[in-house]
Amino acid sequence: MARILINAMAMGAVKTGVGRFIDELLCALSVIDGDNEYVVYTTEPGARELRLGPNFSIHAPRLSRPVRLVWEQAVLPGLVRRHGADLLHGQGFTLPLRKTSRQVVTIYDMTWFSHGHTHERIKTIYFRNLIPRSLRQADRILAISESAAADIRAMFPEVGARVVTTPGGVAPHFFVRPGEEATRAVLARLGIDGPFLLSVGTLQPRKNLPRLLEAFALLKRDGAIPHRLVLCGEPGWANSDVYERAHAPDLAGHVVFTGFIPDADLVSLYAACDVFAYPSLYEGFGLPVVEAMAAGVAVLTSDNSSLREVAGDAALLCDPISVEDIAAKLRRLANEPATRQDLVARGHRRAAAYTWQECARRTLGAYHEALAA
Repeated sequence: MARILINAMAMGAVKTGVGRFIDELLCALSVIDGDNEYVVYTTEPGARELRLGPNFSIHAPRLSRPVRLVWEQAVLPGLVRRHGADLLHGQGFTLPLRKTSRQVVTIYDMTWFSHGHTHERIKTIYFRNLIPRSLRQADRILAISESAAADIRAMFPEVGARVVTTPGGVAPHFFVRPGEEATRAVLARLGIDGPFLLSVGTLQPRKNLPRLLEAFALLKRDGAIPHRLVLCGEPGWANSDVYERAHAPDLAGHVVFTGFIPDADLVSLYAACDVFAYPSLYEGFGLPVVEAMAAGVAVLTSDNSSLREVAGDAALLCDPISVEDIAAKLRRLANEPATRQDLVARGHRRAAAYTWQECARRTLGAYHEALAA
């Protein structure tokens, strides 16, 4: 039996992206591992989300984000010693520079290096400095897709032997189709009527929403589709161009912003839309793609990064830089029911291959390897 301290302070106020990955992984670890003892440090919202077994203790210090970065370096190493932890798992890209136990770090993507312009400048500077040091001292490095693992090895070949791939999964409730009455209630509450295309993700530059809006505007100008476009996600940073384009005269009334949507409503949106569009510039895994496939919707996503890997032959792939290609693929999916039905069947099978239990099993294996290193 080992004692494992997990730094889950990257869990935010809403369960998206990294926060969802951490939540689902910890819950799956709680199911498959009743032997090791876990000490979890997380945020107050994170502590409210987590439902863990008796071998997990949860601590939620009240710290602002800037203070959390200092806490990780100045306080966390001492906590590792105080708790007698054999291993520390940093779940937010970085580790304390002072090493007081075996260490594992999760790297969700390498966009801090490859797509730095899509992040806030101060964050890019921070992670470009801390990630290389964390990679050098980690006993095992967890990458959430083969694509992310390949990026780590390409940029830092000296750490390649310590990289372990731990792909994400799909929560079971995304496979359960909601009732028609529940779905109608969700759509009415959000002001959505008629056929629609859906995109899910935080409104920030990497999601490539301005090009998606241009492609949608192209189709509306041509009278090619009767659909509206629903953008579902909390506001991120540098998103003013998204709102400006959506409210331009040619798109007025055709674009719906829902803000962040809890899972119970999100499943209804997936089930009710005709096409799920996710032309991101880069993703470490792309959770919304597998969620949409599980929920039974035809997917259009980018022919790049992990999106190509995760989607396989179960989605239509586009060049995310080409507005014309995005528009052509959207037109095809919106107007070809047979193509949509084929992708729905393929996507359902594809999504079933991604489980959080498998992610937890691989993570636990990496813990054992790190402890034995």
